[in-house]
Amino acid sequence: MRLYQMELTKLIGRRFTQIMTGLLFTVQALQLWVESKLAVQWAASGLDDFGQYFGYKRFLELSQYFVLYAMIWLTVVLSSFYCEDRQSRTNVLILTSVKGKLADFAARLAASYTLAAGVMVLVLAAACGGCGLLYGYYDGGAPAEMIYLGMGEAASALAAGSIYAFTGYYLIRVLCGTLMLTGIIVWVSAASRKAMYVLIAVSAIFWCPVMLESGLQPKGIGYLFLTGQPLWFCVVRCMHENWTLYGWHILLALLMAIVGSICGGRRWCRLSGQ
Repeated sequence: MRLYQMELTKLIGRRFTQIMTGLLFTVQALQLWVESKLAVQWAASGLDDFGQYFGYKRFLELSQYFVLYAMIWLTVVLSSFYCEDRQSRTNVLILTSVKGKLADFAARLAASYTLAAGVMVLVLAAACGGCGLLYGYYDGGAPAEMIYLGMGEAASALAAGSIYAFTGYYLIRVLCGTLMLTGIIVWVSAASRKAMYVLIAVSAIFWCPVMLESGLQPKGIGYLFLTGQPLWFCVVRCMHENWTLYGWHILLALLMAIVGSICGGRRWCRLSGQ
């Protein structure tokens, strides 16, 4: 527990982490400010009644952007966390004993996942609070397709049941996508010598699905794997388009998080040249 507290404090206390956190919250504040201006314009146009379920709809739409910003933040902040000791040549001091290195890696891993989950809770809370103040939340037990009537996106909403259930399924996707991304970062960072290489590699893994999706058929193992990457976990439309793959995507995310952590730990606990 002491090592965990030390690693988490070190990760949060880095100047780079604090600068990136400031940028993240600044971008969120600007987006909420724009959202408030849109709400005022709609009200001035006589559209003061946004609809009973408009708050839930805007929360789902706004949270996509907030989660995307948080995933980018996570990629930048964690990219150097596992390779910094190798880069500064202090890894030999840490990896002096089996007990010491395993305990230190476990503490770093716990700190990484705590930070990832924590930042997601914060950004989602900001989206939830902002939309609640601007639009309000009413009758979340209503059928989920009510927030997508006339939009041709009711398939997964119908299957999910209530608005609460649909929103819960989306939040589970976000959590699993966050765990998956963290596992990928751990794996790549533990195997790399420089933080810049990690940032480039993880960024490529993160953004490649956008470029490759159009070249695959909507069925098959390739499409399942591609649309099961972290970027797509924050996109609400994937809940409609790939609802039948929901369980497989969750399983893929959890397996990737576990495999990334194990493989990253094996690589990080081994001294270079051994």
